[in-house]
Amino acid sequence: MMTSSKKDTVLMLLCYLAFWSFLIGFSALLLKGAIDSDVNHTLLWAFFVIGILFVSFVTGSIKIGTDAVEKVRIAEKQAVTIAKMRIELDP
Repeated sequence: MMTSSKKDTVLMLLCYLAFWSFLIGFSALLLKGAIDSDVNHTLLWAFFVIGILFVSFVTGSIKIGTDAVEKVRIAEKQAVTIAKMRIELDP
């Protein structure tokens, strides 16, 4: 039976594998379309914009996740501090 940390590691590896598989497949598809498209390479510009949006979404989700973890840590520290103060004040 797998422990929680092993499950988390496998889940993260699978997520990275799915992410990079999608990214490589999407890039290959758009590159093929760009090669076959017109002189202006409209599809390459679309690929560029989609890439910028994707990077901004990933960066935003990392920032939101990091902030949430930090809030939990601060709340835990405050709870421990309050518990210690209550213990010291009880006669």
